[in-house]
Parts: sequence; structure tokens; C-alpha cells
Amino acid sequence: MAEMRSDIEQNAVRRIRRALGGTFHEGGTTWAARAAAMLALLNLGNGRGGMALQICPSDDTRGLRRALGGAWYYTVTRGGSVVRDLPAKPNHPWEDLGDAFCYFAGGVAPSRDRDARPPQEVRYAIHGRIDPWTGKPREGSTQGSAQGGDRWPRR
Repeated sequence: MAEMRSDIEQNAVRRIRRALGGTFHEGGTTWAARAAAMLALLNLGNGRGGMALQICPSDDTRGLRRALGGAWYYTVTRGGSVVRDLPAKPNHPWEDLGDAFCYFAGGVAPSRDRDARPPQEVRYAIHGRIDPWTGKPREGSTQGSAQGGDRWPRR
């Protein structure tokens, strides 16, 4: 149980990475970029007349379905005008579920506008040789190897 205690040297990404492995990539941070990714995913077809995203109607997804069904909303005036172009906060747990869904959407179907960044140059690196925190090669690694490296966007 001692390893479950957190301290000032840990952060959520490190803990998740240690527990699950894998890589993490920065997503859109502005509301416009997150909303664009969400709307792109919600409007994406599957090529057979249906929608690409289908949320399972089980108890596990009840909260997300309720948030997307209207519990996560924009604050409006009595006249029905939107107060500001951001979802209502605080609005727990719906704001958290909505925000998490936006980050998910940005990861699986990122918006082409992604924070209005210009197209990124692509570089090649051997898998695992790039430090995910700095984006630079780790000490002793080689870049541009012809040994079937991964594609990493330059930041």
C-alpha cells in the first residue's frame, strides 16, 4: 500500500505510464481545438451509412451518455443566449466527463486545426529512443536509422 501514496515528485502522467505503459501525446488545450476534435468525431461516418463512434449502452457508460445527452452544457441567459463559449463550470461530474471525452476525441480523431498549428515536419526515430517529456533523442540513441523506426512529429 505504500507505493499507492503520492508525493510531490509524482504526477498523473508518470503514474499512469508506470501502471499501463505506452506513450502520451499532448492534446489540444484550447476549447476551440478540443471542441473541434469532439465535433469531428461525433460527425464521422463509418463508411457504411452509420456513425464511426458508437457508445455502448451499458451501465459503465451511463455517466458519459448522460453528460453528452445534456447534463454537460453551456450556460445561457434567461433569453436563451449563450453566456460564453465554454461549457458551464462548476458542473460536477458532467464537466469532467465532457472534458475527458474531448481529450479522447482529440486522441482518436484529432482535428486538422489542432490549436491552429502549421503542418508538422516528420522525423524518424527508433522506437523508445525519444524522451517523451522533451521530444529529444535519449543519450546514446541514433536518429534516422533505417531499422523500421516510428514516425514522430517534430514539435
